[in-house]
Amino acid sequence: MLQTVWARIRQIGRRAIKSLPAVAQVPIDIALDHRRDHGRIPNLLIPRTFNEKIQWMKVFNRDPRLPIYADKIAVKKVVAEKLGNDFIIPTLWSGDDPSQIPFAELMPPYVIKTNQGSGTNYFVHTSADVEPDKIRGLVRQWLQSNQGMYWHEWHYFAIDASILVEPLLKIAGKMPSDFKFYVFNGKVHFIQVRVDYHNTFFDINWQQQQFWLGRGPRACLEIRHPPHLSDMIEAAETIGGEFSFARVDLYDLPQGPRFGEVTFFPSGGQEVFNPPEVDRLFGDLWKLPRRELSALAKPATGRGYVLLKWPLY
Repeated sequence: MLQTVWARIRQIGRRAIKSLPAVAQVPIDIALDHRRDHGRIPNLLIPRTFNEKIQWMKVFNRDPRLPIYADKIAVKKVVAEKLGNDFIIPTLWSGDDPSQIPFAELMPPYVIKTNQGSGTNYFVHTSADVEPDKIRGLVRQWLQSNQGMYWHEWHYFAIDASILVEPLLKIAGKMPSDFKFYVFNGKVHFIQVRVDYHNTFFDINWQQQQFWLGRGPRACLEIRHPPHLSDMIEAAETIGGEFSFARVDLYDLPQGPRFGEVTFFPSGGQEVFNPPEVDRLFGDLWKLPRRELSALAKPATGRGYVLLKWPLY
């Protein structure tokens, strides 16, 4: 009986929230998402932990550069201007119509992805993986969705959805490790490496840290010192250095580093540090910018979310 009453109260509460204007609904929705994953309401006025500061950025920051850097197509030009074309993974094809993907002209291995999604990747290792109708249908679904609607990551709504085809990177027949550089106010402090479903962190001297992301037990991962670590640190600081925080993802190939992507709100601020106090450690490294008015010209909607020019000064 009590469970039924409580479920009804929650249902009424959700409806009440959805009836609010976006200027009120978005912060409440963000706070409730944070409580579900972290067990507490975030302090959005004076954030202290890393994940609280991600939520603060969603509500108060409207830096017009974020959509450009988060766009997997547009950011290539920016990175090439900063570091040169050698850092860029070539684009085999791009467009906005899945029916135009030129499968007959593409030679495996390659990957098909969208420029505004997370996990929207289709890997073609051999010609046996080429199923045009299946792939086109999947890509259409990706184009109709938007990463921003899941965790109120506003900058994704400012990206025009497109398709991107790139060569599939491999080292000795295997996909290379993805090195994620946490850049705070222009300096790399930690590097995350994911192996399958596990992850670990290193400092800039490649000393493994005793913390990780996730609620499960710590995995014993032995990862060799990347041959081009110093070059990757320099590249990450060059790419992310103009922001208060950016996570810059790079690959280390035998011929040198290659750029992957830039992320400003890792996992939407929902992923849990283990042990939890590391959330504050990362938060202390992040010196937030001042609140900014939105510089986006057009509004966009999704999950009841409207990009606003917030009167925050």
